[in-house]
Amino acid sequence: MFGGNVRISIHISECREYARSFHTTDFNSSITPNLLAQDHSLRQFYEILTNQHGLRSGLYFSFGYGRLYQEKDNNIKLKNGVKILTGVDKSVRFVEGNQSTGLVPALVLDEKKTPFFNEETLMNFAAEMYTPGVPNPSIPNLNGKKFHDFIHCTEPTIKGLRLLRSNNTKTFTANGLSKQPVMYLRNGRMPPLVEAYKRLGINIRPDLPAVVLKSRSGIGFFPFEILYVTPNQKVPDSKLRPDQRLTVMKNSVVAPHIRHDEIERHMEALNLSESTFNPILASFGIRISKSPMMVEANRRIPPQISYSPKCFINVAPDKASWNAGNSRFTTPAKIDNFHLFYNKDCNENVITNFFHSLCSTAEKRGITFNKKFKKKVCPNELEANIKKVVMESSGEKNFFMYVDDQQYTHDQLKLYEALYQVVTQHVKYSTVRNVSHSLENIVNKMNVKNFGHNYHTVPENYAIKRWLSTGNTLVIGYDVCHPEPQSAVERRLNLISTQPSVIGFSFNAAKEPETFIGDYAFHEPRQEQVTSSILEGRMFHILKLFHEMRSKLPTLIIITRDGVSEGQHKMVMVDELEALRAGIQNYADFYKKPKYKPKIVLLIAVKRHNKRFFIETKKGEIQNCLPGTVIDHTITRVDATEIFMQSHKVIKVC
Repeated sequence: MFGGNVRISIHISECREYARSFHTTDFNSSITPNLLAQDHSLRQFYEILTNQHGLRSGLYFSFGYGRLYQEKDNNIKLKNGVKILTGVDKSVRFVEGNQSTGLVPALVLDEKKTPFFNEETLMNFAAEMYTPGVPNPSIPNLNGKKFHDFIHCTEPTIKGLRLLRSNNTKTFTANGLSKQPVMYLRNGRMPPLVEAYKRLGINIRPDLPAVVLKSRSGIGFFPFEILYVTPNQKVPDSKLRPDQRLTVMKNSVVAPHIRHDEIERHMEALNLSESTFNPILASFGIRISKSPMMVEANRRIPPQISYSPKCFINVAPDKASWNAGNSRFTTPAKIDNFHLFYNKDCNENVITNFFHSLCSTAEKRGITFNKKFKKKVCPNELEANIKKVVMESSGEKNFFMYVDDQQYTHDQLKLYEALYQVVTQHVKYSTVRNVSHSLENIVNKMNVKNFGHNYHTVPENYAIKRWLSTGNTLVIGYDVCHPEPQSAVERRLNLISTQPSVIGFSFNAAKEPETFIGDYAFHEPRQEQVTSSILEGRMFHILKLFHEMRSKLPTLIIITRDGVSEGQHKMVMVDELEALRAGIQNYADFYKKPKYKPKIVLLIAVKRHNKRFFIETKKGEIQNCLPGTVIDHTITRVDATEIFMQSHKVIKVC
């Protein structure tokens, strides 16, 4: 960055002028209903303080906000140069507390398992990817086609990886692999790469590609033999192979008593459990209670389910599920042409049995088919077959279901759905082979995808006037999905990202008041705050649809915003809500309804958090919370209305 022969010195001295200060027991300074004026200094101080023993002891390393990982213990080796590290997701929050404590800071800690790249030579790393599962893997001679196969196999993972050169403390991010073997490469006007490194006493393989580094000064090539994978690099989800992703999931989803024990183990390792003296905490007069906070929760009674005005089914409280019996869907779908396509790897008898069982179950639920087709179609023939059907059956409703176990077929299928304006459903062949437990779910999804409605939820008496079925309530949910971040080089060169973020919307403005439909919009790359013009326009469009379907406007609008962190709550509650209000006002002005002022309820839904709740039975057994469990006191925020809700049955803890 600064060129050669530059020495930078940093001197730290005591602050002689005014500096920000706070008192470690002044909790009220961190709490105010005005999110714009909140001071997070004390909370951040506690979070840094509780990191210190783990970091100074060398047992943990820090990776991202609130994340600490153990590098040496409890590692799980995966194939292809990847390992799973065990760690914690830790934070501090100020909560209501009970009658004896009142407002109190609470340490929130949960176990976390995350995939990281192995710290090893790049040669070994690439060999593990190219020859997975082989003991002591090595890279064979890359003649002809093997060279291109090697590039295809390893470049997606190596690109973006941070590497270290031997006998050098500088690291760099790989921009990819060379399109030619090392024997044909040279750096600028230097001698050929093989000859240049031979002069340095390093023999490099001429048949391998080189790692490419792009910079403002040009392109550089580095042989595999001198490179190492630097430590503590998290594996992006996009670089995980299906088997690796499955292994990470299996290791992360554990029984509640195991999760509870792991949390306690990390508390001990971080010296935060009062079992041993912690001089760092003691020097600031801070002590952490060994016992977790106890709270009395409430349980909501599950609603009834109705398939028809005369058919009411009770929901099992401890399972949050029900048996539909022989009930027909409330609004069964009508499908002109049902096409079941399947890959050539699928067993013909298995597919035939699945096809008959699926159609039989669907028809029992009231779905009607005019014509049904079954055909073997390879993934590379999928688009041509869909296009052919659409061209030959203009004006008819075509529904395509595709069965296979390929990794990337789902994305292709959804692309064809958008291109040819058809309805599609992707089913894994592994699911089809064990379909007895999944058939009802597949049929339920089939009906909804084809504009049917499965069942109604029967509201409690107090909610009848505002329930969706009255047509007076509009519910809108939206979230933002981001692409992978740009590489360091792309950011350094100020390159504009070509991959946008996508905003997904869902709302009940269909003909059936309880049916939710969707929409989406492209957005500035990796920007969580939704552009005001998009929110205004979508709100106008949603109200227009609602008005057309109901012949009236909603008196209550419930908005659920997903996917934002605590630090972004202000952004949603102030900026985004204001844009949504503007969209409502625009519609009222356009249709000359100046007095239209619906009530608005804004909910910020957070599914990915580090708060874990357990039930301890009289026998001392640790179990999961039951469906319908609601906690709205003691461990909740003081400065905002907050609830924790367990809406479904948890098989394990994840």
